[in-house]
Amino acid sequence: MTTIILTIIGILLAAAAALMVIFYGGDAFNGGSIGAQANTYQNAGTNVISAVQLAKADAFAYTGLTGEKSLVTPGTGIDSYLKELPTLPNGTTPALTTDGIYTVSVGGDQAAKVCERINKNLRFATPSAVTQATTIKMGCDTGTKVFFANA
Repeated sequence: MTTIILTIIGILLAAAAALMVIFYGGDAFNGGSIGAQANTYQNAGTNVISAVQLAKADAFAYTGLTGEKSLVTPGTGIDSYLKELPTLPNGTTPALTTDGIYTVSVGGDQAAKVCERINKNLRFATPSAVTQATTIKMGCDTGTKVFFANA
């Protein structure tokens, strides 16, 4: 009789442990996925900003500030520092404007969480209420779900 009781208790403990692993492991997996996507967007933005700033610095050294905005036009100075725009998750397509603003729509079913994580990583006071502005170097507009980086 004791063996049967101990066996039942063992099965119940194993089932409870399996449920805890599934429940808590799922949250950890989703959180890790969101964090990885946020880091990918941030790294891409940093790479583009660096390339644009290097192109601007070289242009300034040789020609002064004239024609600065044309440096980010395809086929001009930026191409020697950044051959192609970074690859991003969810098949999203980035854009680089002639003003040196790098934007990309954050895609996927967890776009809001990814945007908020980007803003949290960048230490905004209210990560869920960031809007794109030229005074902000990098962030994610939580209204439109657009990641931006200003060079």
